[in-house]
Amino acid sequence: MKIFLFWCFIWVPISSLAATLDDTINTFESAWASIYYRQDNTEKARDYEQLLLTIKNSYATYPQQPELIFFEALVTASRAEYLAPLAALDSIAYVRTILSQIITLKPSTMTGSAYVVLATLYHQAPAWPIAFGDDKKAEELFKAALTINPNSLDGNYYYGQFLVAKNAPKDAEFYFKQAVKIPLRPKQLLSDSQLRLAAQQALTQLAQQQERSWSTGKQE
Repeated sequence: MKIFLFWCFIWVPISSLAATLDDTINTFESAWASIYYRQDNTEKARDYEQLLLTIKNSYATYPQQPELIFFEALVTASRAEYLAPLAALDSIAYVRTILSQIITLKPSTMTGSAYVVLATLYHQAPAWPIAFGDDKKAEELFKAALTINPNSLDGNYYYGQFLVAKNAPKDAEFYFKQAVKIPLRPKQLLSDSQLRLAAQQALTQLAQQQERSWSTGKQE
């Protein structure tokens, strides 16, 4: 039954699901979250494909809307994880292109989330000559996102993750704590609650690492 309901949710024409652009955006974000946070990975690639088709079909109703292009980029980036390596590299290159265009056209798209996704790509992608990975560029983009929206749950969480990877746990702790304090959006409880949980778990891990460091220091 749950699978049937999910497919109905994806395939119902967008005009019958949403009367406004905001409703359409909420619909796509909820659909993406339902795939992204699902534990079973078996059909994720297929479901991302179907969601991408629905997003692209919405351009006929809402042409050239940066928010919808953002969700095409987000879903394409999420799907790349399930593609063969060369296809994945092509996908993230395409995502970089359209997110860069969105930022040029409307920097405030999704209250800075376009910067967050692009920053994450720059951080996670292989460096040249394989791809475009660049941590300096990633940090610039994370900071730009948080300038637009300091109360961005995803901006604070993913910047915290970036700082952990850069061996800056104290700085990371600040951003994880910010993420935990940010109120959940009523229409996006799944994605927001998952991010808040991830931030809480990251804080726990940092505290455990700090405790182990102290214990090791005392033993020495």
